[in-house]
Amino acid sequence: MIAFTSLACHVCNTFHQETFRKMKSSPLYTNGDLRIIFVEYPADRISFFASGHVWASKNPQHARDLLMHKQSEWNFCDTQDSLEKLEAKKLEKVKNILKNHDTLSKKELTELFEKKMQAQKIFGIADVPFFVLHIPGNSVGKRIKTRIGDMSWETFYAWLK
Repeated sequence: MIAFTSLACHVCNTFHQETFRKMKSSPLYTNGDLRIIFVEYPADRISFFASGHVWASKNPQHARDLLMHKQSEWNFCDTQDSLEKLEAKKLEKVKNILKNHDTLSKKELTELFEKKMQAQKIFGIADVPFFVLHIPGNSVGKRIKTRIGDMSWETFYAWLK
């Protein structure tokens, strides 16, 4: 399963914190029938730049998990500041949570954006989270697509089975 998510998306965070946690303990996952690949699909500027910090880290999966777990600490709303100041504050929080100020180069960030646009074209992604289930052994590579929103674990599990 390919999971297109955005770091600042609250619905993506709910999926990551609740559904994915349950998924990791399900027989589909533990017996190896289901493998999940997270793909950064930044929905806004802060997600885009936070993704740069995730992918520049030594362990991107751990960095993503950490930012999702602490999303309320860095993805806050402050109407006192301009958009630019608010973004700067959020990115400073991201850097402090990850304990890493490294990010992708401008060229690498451009490549990340281009991959986002390719995925949008190929899969028709309009919003996140968005999931593509690839069924191995299908010669034409048939994919099942859905956007779950706030789908319950039970419904999502039934869809996976």
